[in-house]
Amino acid sequence: MGSLVAFVWLLFVPALLCWGLVRLLKWHYPEYSRRKVLAIAVPTSAFLPLIPAAVMIAQAQNINNAALIAVMATALVGTVIALVVCLPTGIAAISD
Repeated sequence: MGSLVAFVWLLFVPALLCWGLVRLLKWHYPEYSRRKVLAIAVPTSAFLPLIPAAVMIAQAQNINNAALIAVMATALVGTVIALVVCLPTGIAAISD
């Protein structure tokens, strides 16, 4: 059950956030180019769901260099999610 929750949290939540942010930015700022909308929406939606896990790791008492591990893990996983999940979702959402 925990694996299913993690799967949903790491794939569907960023995709939904990206879809919503792209639509919101295109509606609220119609003068923004597609590239600018994607540059705002993709990283935001990829890294936002990872913040609670990064804070939890950074506050762990039994891990040496917990803050460094949290930052590196968030950067690595966030980049993968941005490229694999959020970018295709954003491109699909931005096409008119």
